[in-house]
Amino acid sequence: MTNMHLTLLEIAKQDLKASKCLLSKKLYPQSIFYLEQSIEKAVKSLGIWSGNVTEEEIKDRIRHKTPKVFTFILKRGIEKVKKTLKEFEEKFPEIKETSLWKKLQNQAKSMEKDIKNIQDKWPPIEEKGKDLSFSKEKLGEIINHINSSKISGWILGLEGIKTVKELYQVLKKDVGKVAPLTKSDIEKLKKSYELTLKVLFCTKALFYLSAILSPHVSSSRYPEKMHNPLKVYTKEMPLVQKLKPLMKIAEKNLEYLSDIYHNMPSIEVFLPNDS
Repeated sequence: MTNMHLTLLEIAKQDLKASKCLLSKKLYPQSIFYLEQSIEKAVKSLGIWSGNVTEEEIKDRIRHKTPKVFTFILKRGIEKVKKTLKEFEEKFPEIKETSLWKKLQNQAKSMEKDIKNIQDKWPPIEEKGKDLSFSKEKLGEIINHINSSKISGWILGLEGIKTVKELYQVLKKDVGKVAPLTKSDIEKLKKSYELTLKVLFCTKALFYLSAILSPHVSSSRYPEKMHNPLKVYTKEMPLVQKLKPLMKIAEKNLEYLSDIYHNMPSIEVFLPNDS
């Protein structure tokens, strides 16, 4: 894998800066256009990093059709999760008896359910994407839904464990039966799940941001029939009024993606050391 995902992320950051600058100058349609461009590049960056889409697919099959990226991510992503869990189980067969593994399996099922939910939602949301932009109430609901996702806390039901030392004490009796675990192993494990939560957050948030913004990639820039973007994209438009909270979500996504790429150059699960 090349560094295309990193390049796309940096461009996405610049597009977001441009969007903020244009909003401060009350250039609303231009601000919306560059916010959409930022989200589009972030989605493609995540797709390439995760290995669910290739650079060739981005160029030839997807181009500016961001929803197609989610089709690839969702379809191929869950299969990777299942494959990884199966490989882990084959390497450490005793792990099936631990509470940690049972919680992991439950989380995988929950993840699959969430992905199925997104797949089912996409077609109607894509069709009604532009309508969302004219409903302050619906935009507010989506923003609250995205912001309700918590990155802090453990998906394994180990909330309250704040340090690696505490986590080690909790897990060593359970997982230690399977393979020797060092504090370094536990630290990697903890970090990997924090990153997993960030990947899931980004996938969900970018999904909704794409649904809201992608219908405006052309209409915000060019007049079409009776449509004049200068008269549509005004301060009275609900989408314009919600641009700042949408930008905050976009900024958080780009920060999370930076952390993910820095700590996980490629998508992987941190396995315990063999020694």
